[in-house]
Amino acid sequence: MGNAKLLSFRIANYRSFYTPQSFNFADRDGRPRPLTVIYGPNSSGKSNSAYALQDFRACIVNSSSANWHPPYIPFMLRQGATGKPTEFEAIFTFEGRRYSYSFAYVSKRITEETLRAESLKTGRMNLVFHRGDRGVDSKSASKNGFGKALQERTRPETLLVTKAHEDNNPFSAAVFSLVESTPIMLDRGLDRTPQFVDMLKGNEDLRGKILKLLRDCDFTIRDIAIGETRFSEDDLSALPLPAEIRQALAVKGYTTFSTLHAVRDDELSIVGMGAMDFWSLESNGTRKFFEMAVPIVDALDNGYTLYLDEYGSYLHPSLAKALVALFKSTENKRGACLIVNTQDTSLMGDVAKRDDILLVDKNMAEESRVASLKDRGARTTEPLEDRYLRGLYGSVPRVRTR
Repeated sequence: MGNAKLLSFRIANYRSFYTPQSFNFADRDGRPRPLTVIYGPNSSGKSNSAYALQDFRACIVNSSSANWHPPYIPFMLRQGATGKPTEFEAIFTFEGRRYSYSFAYVSKRITEETLRAESLKTGRMNLVFHRGDRGVDSKSASKNGFGKALQERTRPETLLVTKAHEDNNPFSAAVFSLVESTPIMLDRGLDRTPQFVDMLKGNEDLRGKILKLLRDCDFTIRDIAIGETRFSEDDLSALPLPAEIRQALAVKGYTTFSTLHAVRDDELSIVGMGAMDFWSLESNGTRKFFEMAVPIVDALDNGYTLYLDEYGSYLHPSLAKALVALFKSTENKRGACLIVNTQDTSLMGDVAKRDDILLVDKNMAEESRVASLKDRGARTTEPLEDRYLRGLYGSVPRVRTR
């Protein structure tokens, strides 16, 4: 079974987005672009696009869970926006067929849900089902497995697609493939190391590819070591935690992660290996490289569409370029795609061409707006980074100097 590929994503009335805005991830022929780079000033809404896609995925996976409520965070700076639905729509391909899936919700219920699928005979987008305020109202719903019987088993806050997945519905399987094929790495100020350490555990192939990439990028790390250990009684007793949590930690233990470096004698000959604790002894740049590199290599291996939030922090521009360039190289054998939001303008014109770049900024009403670099008048022959930094395409901060 192949992976679903995200072609576009539309957001309305969510965080800094009010009027519907679409992020296009397809090329001029409608095929998924291997690279999309999103630029804009701080607080323009770049990360909110990642949060929106994450919440879209979370609704699909979790909406049938007990005590689930949709993540309703409407635009706050427009009178009447609170109470209006948040809307998401994804257009994607799966196994050679194009789909459109959208839903809208308020705090405790789904207000609308629509799924369309391309006809393999005519190429038209045919309605699979539509659900409105009065429930399912399309004639096609029953024959496609989204009829009255399913609706009666579905709570107001639950998506029909989520409930239908329990019945192995093939249309629902296409939507779930999109979720599984579109991992997102959010930057919420938290250490993302546990995420990539878990990815490396037990995956020798991924580990070998990361080590090769480290060597190619001029790191001195010779190997990595991952292990499990237990807390000492003294360490546990010093933790200001309830007794039941300390007991759980004593049973579970924790994961150790070390990098191995060459130990040399006075003649600089290698005489052994020294282990450095990754969290306390490696630099921010090395930790950030692992945060980016592990999911990137995993995406390339599996043909995923990976979204990296706040890409390039602490990375040398040459390393940032090298990782992004993998998606446009012969290393990308499975059609993987990368979406990043970033402030690293050195990618412009070198790795990221005009048609790869989207711009996000805010209008006078503080609504996030999306435009392609082409829409802003950029030509393929222009020095993109220089003209962007000079403000000729917009989407840069207006800094007043005295």
